Amino acid sequence: MQSAELSDITGLDGLVHVSVLETLRALANKLERKRNPLFSCDVEKQRCYLASLEEPHDDIERSYDQYRCQMWLKGRPASLVINLASLPLLLGFLLRRGSGKEEGDGAVGTGKRAVFVGDSSVVDRIPDELWDTYEDIVVDNKQGIGLLKKDQAYLLQVWRRYPLSWHFILKCAIKVRQYRRVLEAWNPDAIIACSEYSFTSSLLTDYLNLNNVDHINVMHGNKLFFIRDSFFRFNTCYVWDDGFAKLFDRLRAESSQFAVSLPRGLKFEETSAKVTADFTYYLGGEDIKQFDRLIDILGILSARGAKVRMRPHPLYTDGRWLEKVPPSIEVENPLEMALEQSVLSSACVMSLYSTVLIQAYLNGVPVVIDDLSDPVRFRKLKQLEFALLDAEHRLLSDVLAEYDVACGDIAG
Repeated sequence: MQSAELSDITGLDGLVHVSVLETLRALANKLERKRNPLFSCDVEKQRCYLASLEEPHDDIERSYDQYRCQMWLKGRPASLVINLASLPLLLGFLLRRGSGKEEGDGAVGTGKRAVFVGDSSVVDRIPDELWDTYEDIVVDNKQGIGLLKKDQAYLLQVWRRYPLSWHFILKCAIKVRQYRRVLEAWNPDAIIACSEYSFTSSLLTDYLNLNNVDHINVMHGNKLFFIRDSFFRFNTCYVWDDGFAKLFDRLRAESSQFAVSLPRGLKFEETSAKVTADFTYYLGGEDIKQFDRLIDILGILSARGAKVRMRPHPLYTDGRWLEKVPPSIEVENPLEMALEQSVLSSACVMSLYSTVLIQAYLNGVPVVIDDLSDPVRFRKLKQLEFALLDAEHRLLSDVLAEYDVACGDIAG
């Protein structure tokens, strides 16, 4: 493929586009965090909206229906702002011409190759079946620098179908450009992603299949009933157990794509770790009010003789909040202690709905679901079909009772 065929957004103009794109993404994330649709959007209203959409006729329509669900979750004001801001960026992505050279190793080797476009930290989510199928699986999550003419034509056809959905077309253009980079650099037989949450996924399945490449998804983290994850289709989508396949089916994802496999990342190899804590609490996306209440709860347990640890989330926990943690509660450094070691050295793991709870459960470590730091969210977990509520577990309120603590004694 001649590099001159590639449309490239580089130089100062490209930097402006990247800057605007990052600003747009930050604005969207801020608006979404403020609304927190996972817990703020009524589940029954989600079900009704999902049921109101007709069955999609093809993968492009599947992507568009998933986009409609996500815009509905964001609300009309945020959706309008995001869509309007996307139009000038979209024109730049599709209409600019240039050239670029893709770096890769596509000419080396004769066996089947797959490229994983997820973060390198979650490569352990790839199931053994894929490691056995492909001679080589490389990680490449870099953004692309250009589109071929046929890619532009493909996207323009999609734009003609949905002429006013500029954010939809923009995100699809960005992802097609990334995938084109992967195709040019590696000439793979398959692309592996962790992106059932992305409304571009089904369209990318269609795009890759037109290029004679399979699109495979591997489950990354815990899933709840949330129409963000609706309608998607890959050639194969690996899930951890059949319950998640049934959940996705209720979310109207294409039903024949699922394969069940527990990946290496959920099967801990070390089984003889020394237990050094009675409870380890795994933080997620708590706000300051929930965090303060949690400190009170864990502090009471510690005062009653329990050895308590807290593990901040490497992305979502505000490091400034950790200064509030009393010395009686150990703060674990996720950069220094592997998650496997952390879980296996805990007599029990605690969280509201973290994926770590599922990892612990699958490896025989008792789990405690937090029903106290945010009671409203806890009550909603049942509606959201949180799988562990139907498995063996204890509640944090039960643990406090075992330590002879009345829930009324907790501040807040």
